[in-house]
Amino acid sequence: MINVLNKKGFTLIEVMIAVTLFSVIMVIGTGAVLNSNVSFRKTESLRTIIDNLHFIMEDMSRTLRTGNLYGCGGGNIASESSLLATNCSSNTDSIAFLASDSTPDPSDNDFVVYGFDQSNKTIVKKTKDNLPGSFLTMTAPGIVIDTANSGFIVVGAGQDGQQSRVLIHLTGTITDPRQNIVTPFNIQTTVSQRSLDS
Repeated sequence: MINVLNKKGFTLIEVMIAVTLFSVIMVIGTGAVLNSNVSFRKTESLRTIIDNLHFIMEDMSRTLRTGNLYGCGGGNIASESSLLATNCSSNTDSIAFLASDSTPDPSDNDFVVYGFDQSNKTIVKKTKDNLPGSFLTMTAPGIVIDTANSGFIVVGAGQDGQQSRVLIHLTGTITDPRQNIVTPFNIQTTVSQRSLDS
């Protein structure tokens, strides 16, 4: 005959307490995973917009570094047949220059223009391959450029034996489209011409 009192096992109350604790932990854990997923999506969206801004700065820096005959006020210069190397000591809304694969003859119109679209608050680019008068928008939809406080400064343009320098200053906001979180930015970089003016 088997002694019932010597058998070990869980009572109904112990099982209920264990199941309740397990359920509470699972609910808390699931909530944490869902919150983490939402935070990741917000960060990923913002990071995509910031990467676009970094790409624009890298494109401008690389193209300016290998160019020549820098001139201020590129919106007007872009439609003309000549470029003149000019300094600008305060922020201008655009810059024009000859591309690295260009011949030194400005009449070839092998130019690049970077500037700001005042109405859309974006950064625009124009090259010889664009249609006359057309600019390509470079910034992503979440980036708003403060065109009043952003600009280009050119130093040392047209001075023989000198390297021209261009200061790029961008100010604005980045808006996360999912949550309408506005993040201000203020970026500044100096680009030095690779070859000397002659």
